[in-house]
Order: sequence, then structure tokens, then C-alpha cells
Amino acid sequence: MRRWLPIAAMVLVATAACTTPGSNSGPAKVDSDEPVSTDISGLPDTTLSIWTSESGTRLDILKKLGKEFEQANPNVKLKWTVRDFGSYPAQIKLALSSDDGPDVAIGNLGWSLDGPLIKAGLFRPLDDYAKAYGWDTRYPEVGLRQLRFTEDGKTYGEGPIWGAPYAADVIGWFYNKDLLDDLGMEPPKTMDDLDAILAASKAAGQQPIVLGNKDGWPAWHLAYNLIDQYATVDEVTGIVYNDDGASYANDNIKTAMNKILEWQGKGYIADDVNAIAQADATADFSKGSGLFFPGGSWYASNMPDNIGFFLTPPVEDGTPARATGSFGYAWHVAANSDKVAQAAAFIDFTSDEHAAQTFFKAGDLAPLKVDNPDLKSGQIYQDVYDSWSSVLDNDTLLPYLEFATPTSAEVGYPVLQKILAGQESVDDGLAEIEKDRQTFVSENQ
Repeated sequence: MRRWLPIAAMVLVATAACTTPGSNSGPAKVDSDEPVSTDISGLPDTTLSIWTSESGTRLDILKKLGKEFEQANPNVKLKWTVRDFGSYPAQIKLALSSDDGPDVAIGNLGWSLDGPLIKAGLFRPLDDYAKAYGWDTRYPEVGLRQLRFTEDGKTYGEGPIWGAPYAADVIGWFYNKDLLDDLGMEPPKTMDDLDAILAASKAAGQQPIVLGNKDGWPAWHLAYNLIDQYATVDEVTGIVYNDDGASYANDNIKTAMNKILEWQGKGYIADDVNAIAQADATADFSKGSGLFFPGGSWYASNMPDNIGFFLTPPVEDGTPARATGSFGYAWHVAANSDKVAQAAAFIDFTSDEHAAQTFFKAGDLAPLKVDNPDLKSGQIYQDVYDSWSSVLDNDTLLPYLEFATPTSAEVGYPVLQKILAGQESVDDGLAEIEKDRQTFVSENQ
């Protein structure tokens, strides 16, 4: 899975552009107490326009579910529009503003994409259908909060539900079982254990951490693994949801970022990490080049049988592990769609328990727990599912910090690159990111 965070500026450009025919004048509203029907069998024959930037296996899964939906609802045909990952944010804004746009489209959580589109009045709030289909109870509140915006589009984490997710992700560590066995060690239970393993790995001539940060975003996965343990839940979520007193310039976040520099100084991370592409690092790790690879659950399908997965252990033994993750690219309904009932039925069909089992069986991760999950064969898929289940059970899933502003990526990615290159201090870098956040918060009032 990839995230749209580096190209949020495209969304801002598109949002600022002149409106086109069919554009909305403001955020949409619905009466969530007004009853809606989930039976679309008596509705006229129609074609439902679906927009996505998914590719590969995940797109295959969605289209498979789409064919099943058409078979179950012969009065609805689906028209798929698949756009390039990089150009999707700008194109979806223009499409939603037109008279011939999608009925259903994926977004990206927080201010990375959903926020600007909701604020522009291009998506429809879905509390009425969430209540009718049970989406408001299908997911835990930690996930529902990622799907909420106020109706004016100004406050993230509060207000109506604007979408329903079909897939999910969680950040953790992939590890080479053979190399860990060579050390005579087991996956860590505490941060001290992790430090001890890294030291032993280096002493044994292994590369402790394989990472490529040429793309800018991968080092943030490493940062999340540490920030989530050293900072409190409120300190992390407060940044994303703009809670009073929250700030990147936080002592606990500084501790986590300085831990990365400590590991870099000990040779646990390659000196030229900013010159290594993530694709190359992934391929090298899968071939046995190092012990650990920090990354998202979506990498599981790229890993051989000797690779396992675990969440970053807590600082104190016995404390539930916290991890960054999301409820994926949720489906949304266009504000100007006249096929809302059919759109909601499609969204429900591709996000219910049957859909979840379809994703699990393909080696992907669904956003809800199910009884007796039909997981793809391989221990790594069980590891990922167990990790995801643990953060849901313990209410310890934390949102991506990039969800905090539309420009988090443009500022945060190069800042961490400069920190790793020794060109900027942790204190100055975090102050720079926080200044960007405060600018957005002030302008968004």
C-alpha cells in the first residue's frame, strides 16, 4: 500500500482552482434520523460510477467483489475508473466538481485528501446509511474517529461519518527468523530487548535495520515505531486532531527521534539511508540482507516464508503495544450523486464480513475482526492479523501524523531526511513541522 501524503499540494491547487459546472457551494448535510432503505432491488436499472487509484492485488479484490455485487443486484452495473496513483488527488477533485463525476470514490484519511474535499462540499456525510447498515458499530471508535469530520469540514475526528473502509494497515517490524535464530534470540518484549537485539545483530556482522529513505516517507515508519512507544496516546492523537496543547515540539517525541539518531550513530541504519530507494531496500531485505525492516503490513505479500512480523514492543513490559495504522482508503459518496442508495449498497457489500474474508484470503488486511478469519497460508499473515487484532482489542491504534495537515508530507519528509543527514537538529526539525501545523490550524479557523 502507498500513501498519498507527498502530493497533498496537488489537492490544494485543485481546490483553489475555478469551480466547474456542477460544483458544490458548501459542505453537504443529511438528517441522520431520516430513515433510509437498504433494499435497492426495486430501483431502476442504473450504472454506478466508481473511481479508485488502487492497483495490483487490491484492485483485483475490489473488482471481484464488484462482480459479485452486480450478480446480487442485477439492476446495477458498475463502471470502474482507475487513475494513476500520483495524479488521483487532483483528478478526483475535478471529477467530483463536474456533472459527470463518480458516484463512489476512495479518499485518503484526515487532511491528506478527505479534509479538503469534504470542506469543498464534494462528499456526502453518511451517518444515515452508517446507521442503517451498521457501519457505526462495525468498526471500533478508534477507527470511526479516523472517518469523522464536522459538517463544515473544519474539524477532523468529530462529527458525521463520511466513509466506510474496505482495507486497513498497521506499521510494525518485519524480521528475518533465520538471522534472529542465529543470534539465539526471540522477538523483543520491551524496548530494552529491542536495543539488545540490535546490538547483538551489529556485533554479529549483520545489518540490524534495512531501510531506504530516498522516497522521503519510509523513515517515518521507523519514527512511528518509536514515537508510539515514547509519546503518550494523547500526545500523538492530539497532533492529528488538533487537541489543545498538542505539539510536535514535545519532549517525548524528541526522545523518539533522538533514538533514531542514536541507532544511526551505532551503525544500525545505513549511513546513506537517504540515497537508498525503498523498493531496493524491500528487495534486499526479502533476500536476507538484514535482520529488521520497519514498514507497513502491506509488505507481507512481498516477503518470503522466513520473515515474521511484530509490533514495536512497549517501554515497560506488560504494557500493550501501540502502533500507527489506518482504516485505509475509505469509500465515499459524491455529494451530487443521485444514486446514493445504490452507492451505499455497493460500499456495504465491499466492506462487510464477506469482503473482509476475501481480503484476508488474498493476504491483505481488512479493517474489522471476524470469527475464524480465512487467512492466506503463511505464518506472516497470522502475525499481521494478530498484530492488527491486538491494537483493536487494546484500543492502541494511533493515526498517521501526516493526517494532521494537507502539507504534513511536504514539510515532514524532507525535515526527517535533513535530520538523518545531520543537516538539521531534532529540535529545529520538529519546530519546523509544528510551525507548519500551526499555520494550517490558524488558517483553517
